[in-house]
Amino acid sequence: MRYMNAALTAFFDFLLTPFNSLDPFWTLMILSLLAGVLMLLIFRSTSNQAKIKEVKDKMKAHLLEISLFKDSPAIILSAQKNLLLYNAQYMKYALKPMLYMILPISMMLIHLDGWFGYRPLKVGESAIFSV
Repeated sequence: MRYMNAALTAFFDFLLTPFNSLDPFWTLMILSLLAGVLMLLIFRSTSNQAKIKEVKDKMKAHLLEISLFKDSPAIILSAQKNLLLYNAQYMKYALKPMLYMILPISMMLIHLDGWFGYRPLKVGESAIFSV
């Protein structure tokens, strides 16, 4: 674990050192964009896109059913039940990609906290100190 942490620290030092001159907002904006693209690629390659599209289409159909049959409580309750069931299926299909993404994103957040989570006080800046 120590070697993995040292390797990740070296990687993030290499990655973030060119951005030292930028405002942290822009550095985080660029890294967020890159992480978002990486997560989209991981999600697309590890999920069953055909099944997800099928479940989303069924969810849309039940939403339309709710809006079309506003006057029939039995149909609306049935559509809501089916909507919840298909939502659970959608979450089931999203679970596998989430498991692939959770470790790299967690490691990234831990190391970014070391870079951006703390900073010294600036000269003249006020702070509250309590004991």
